Amino acid sequence: SEPPFGATVLNARKQETGIVNDGGSVYLSGINAGERMTVRWDGAVQCEVQMPTPLPAEMLATNLLLPCRALSAGANGEEH
Repeated sequence: SEPPFGATVLNARKQETGIVNDGGSVYLSGINAGERMTVRWDGAVQCEVQMPTPLPAEMLATNLLLPCRALSAGANGEEH
C-alpha cells in the first residue's frame, strides 16, 4: 500500500521535498541521483525511497514509480 495523504518526503538534510497526495503520488523537488529520501507519517519515519543512478532524462517529464521500502524498528532511532 502507498503512504497516506499528507505524508512528507524528506531528504538526507531533513528538508521537505514533497507531500503525498490522495492517490499516493508525490511531486519531488531538488532530487539528486542515488539520493535516499525518507517518508514520514504518524510522527515517525515509516519508509524510504532510493532515487535511481543515473536519473533518467525522461524522469523530468513523466511519472516514475519508486517503491517505498519499510524501515526496520530502530534503524535511525526514530522509525518503528
